[in-house]
Amino acid sequence: MKNNYLIIWILLIGTITATGIIGFVSASSGQEAFMNVSANLYGSLPPIIRIQVPDFIDLGDVPYMGNSTRIKVDINNTGDVNVSITPVLVNLNNEIFSNLYFMRRVSDGYTRIGEWTFNVSSSDSEYFYMRLDLTENGGVVKGDMFNQQAEIKFIATQLQV
Repeated sequence: MKNNYLIIWILLIGTITATGIIGFVSASSGQEAFMNVSANLYGSLPPIIRIQVPDFIDLGDVPYMGNSTRIKVDINNTGDVNVSITPVLVNLNNEIFSNLYFMRRVSDGYTRIGEWTFNVSSSDSEYFYMRLDLTENGGVVKGDMFNQQAEIKFIATQLQV
């Protein structure tokens, strides 16, 4: 009985070993071996345009016919090309935040949202200033209006050299 188990065991190990050797030999038999390769070819790689801006900016308390404080905002170009960036209101009919103004440096003048553009070099960080100017709001604010919000989209396009 023990001999029968020993014979079955030897046959099983022999079969596994022979299958492994034959399989290995047939995969690379002869003097030649083959492999398939593939690639995507481009004239040049497409540019990566990506920026980071803060999720939220609080302009604080703004008087009816006055200005918010000047807020410094950091922006990062995490792409691999120089970009031109233009902030625009998502809701163009927002009468309050259509009075947002931007400037690059304190010595510059303010320019209204949607009309202002600035450049950021690839893989670089920059800053700009923003304020809400209600000095000429034409009566849009008719009383206390708490927690007013608007969404700004920053459009980045590759800067043409």
